[in-house]
Amino acid sequence: MRVPVLKTSMILARTLNNVIGVDGRLPWKSMPEDMEIFKAVTSRPNILLAMGMKTWLSLPKRPLKGRHQIVITSNNSGFWGGTSEWDKSDCEGTRVIQTDSVEHVMSIAKANGYDEVIFIGGSTIYQQVESFVDEVHLTVVNDYYEYIDREDVVFYDKPFISSPNWFNTWNIYEHRLVGYAEGEQYTGHGSPLVKFNYYHLKRV
Repeated sequence: MRVPVLKTSMILARTLNNVIGVDGRLPWKSMPEDMEIFKAVTSRPNILLAMGMKTWLSLPKRPLKGRHQIVITSNNSGFWGGTSEWDKSDCEGTRVIQTDSVEHVMSIAKANGYDEVIFIGGSTIYQQVESFVDEVHLTVVNDYYEYIDREDVVFYDKPFISSPNWFNTWNIYEHRLVGYAEGEQYTGHGSPLVKFNYYHLKRV
């Protein structure tokens, strides 16, 4: 009998100068097209989404509806009033649990028969898993965040695209060029014709 293999992935978005967050939020205007990608990737069946506490707290709506989520934190006092597990009856298919390490995430995923773990942030979690994940879903926002000297700016600069260890499976130039809406302000950085490029990278 074939033993199921647990797949691991990361999904992230960053600017051209590798900023992924500022003051607990995304540093760019809302991009519905990119949110559609995020939802499509993370809403597939039998997937466990893993994130740090800061990412959990930064979600505009918690939890992500219809998805199983695990929050990695060593202190659960701020997690659902100190409880370590939560099921929301009015969000069908939604489950949230808490653990204290990436290693425990992997153990829980294997024990519960998940097909894939997707790590959705933040930078500390990405740094812990970048050496072993099988795939990376990367959105590069075609602009710079200018206030990089702020203390609340979060960077993640792993060079996936230029690395020979990763193969891009998605023809971004044909499929993911997204124009600015009429009347939308262009900051003067990057290309005025493209909001972002999406890369689906697999480890070679």
